[in-house]
Amino acid sequence: MTSFPETSAAQSCKMPEGEQKYVQKTADLFNIIRKYNLGSEALKDTFEKAKGLSQKVKATIAKHRTDSNGKVAKCWNKLLTERRNLMVKELHTAAPWLEEFEDDWACEWVLSKGINQQTSNGSHSSYREKEQERKRRLAQAIFNLEVLIETGKFSIATCIWS
Repeated sequence: MTSFPETSAAQSCKMPEGEQKYVQKTADLFNIIRKYNLGSEALKDTFEKAKGLSQKVKATIAKHRTDSNGKVAKCWNKLLTERRNLMVKELHTAAPWLEEFEDDWACEWVLSKGINQQTSNGSHSSYREKEQERKRRLAQAIFNLEVLIETGKFSIATCIWS
């Protein structure tokens, strides 16, 4: 990884929101960092699929979880503005170079991606839990039916009314 010198000219301008159209995944920030020469910490954070930045985002999200189970219960847009602002400020502390983006678009973008992904993962796990419960109930019903058949208590009337 090459370290670029931090120039005052590069540090004095903000990354325009127009650059956002070139960012589809967190790793795409690496090219913008190089283009605007945001320094070695920014390069380090966005190097190798932005692993460093992803860790900082996850740590920030973990401090601001929204439910008692430690899961993010709401997507980014449904969080209170105050909570989102707190998260942005905290991520700025962890990755100061993110302050160089106009209107905090990069900071909000990575936080929204992280929170929405965790929210999505949470809803998938609750779907899996519901599916497991459904299978458990089905197995119990089959077992009960087998017991009725073995004991001779099975009849059409039993099936209709139970």
